[in-house]
Amino acid sequence: DDDALRTPFSEAALASPGDAPELWSARKTTFFISKYKELKDLVGKTRALRTRKQLWLKLTELINGEFQCNMSATQIENKWKSLDRAYKKTKKDNNSSGHHRVSCEHEEELATVLEKEHSINPRLLLEPGKTILPSGNLRTSTTEEPSEDLPVPIEGGTARKRMWHSRSQLGPLLEVIQKMGDAKTKQEEARAKKFEAREKWEEARAKRHDDRMKRLDRLIDVISAKQQEPSNGQ
Repeated sequence: DDDALRTPFSEAALASPGDAPELWSARKTTFFISKYKELKDLVGKTRALRTRKQLWLKLTELINGEFQCNMSATQIENKWKSLDRAYKKTKKDNNSSGHHRVSCEHEEELATVLEKEHSINPRLLLEPGKTILPSGNLRTSTTEEPSEDLPVPIEGGTARKRMWHSRSQLGPLLEVIQKMGDAKTKQEEARAKKFEAREKWEEARAKRHDDRMKRLDRLIDVISAKQQEPSNGQ
C-alpha cells in the first residue's frame, strides 16, 4: 500500500520537462498573431485600447480564455518581441549575399502584420540607448518598443489634420481677398494724396492771385500819387 501511495508522487517528480504542456503551441501562436493583427490598429482609437500596455492585457485575456491557461501580459509582450526579432533576422539574412534562403516559424502570418507595421527598416545605432528612427527623429530608449504608458495619438489628431487641410484649401481664397483689400487701400491712399495735392495747388493759386492784386493796388497808388504832384506845384 505504501508503494502504491508513493508511485504517483515519484512519477510526477521524475517526469522530464518534455512531458510538461508546451507554453507556446503552434495553434496558440497562430491565434496570438491573428488577434494581434485584429487589435493593433485599434490602439489609440478606443477607450479600451488607449495604449499598447492595454493591448497586451487584452491579448492576455483572449489567450487565457481560449486555451484555459494562466499567462501574464509580460509573457505575451515578450513573445511578440521574440517573434518580431526572429522575423526581422530572417529578412535580414535573406537580403544579405552569401546566405541560403532561411525561414522562421509563422513567417507568412507575421509578414501580413510586420511588413505593414515597420517595413523592416533597420534603425541606425548612434550610441548605446540612442537610435535614429526611419523618420529621421532621434530617440533615447533602452528597448526597441515604444513606452507602454504613452498613449498612441487618437482620432482627435486626425480631426485636427482635417481642420488644417480645410484651412489650407481656403488659403488661395484668403490670399485673393487680402490682395483685393491691399489694392483698395492703395487706391484710397492715392485719392487722398491727389486731393491733398489739389488743395495745395488751389491754395497756391489763391495766394498768387492775392499777391498780384496787392501789387496792382500798390501800382495804382503810385500812379495816383504821380498824377497829383503837378497840381500841388501850381
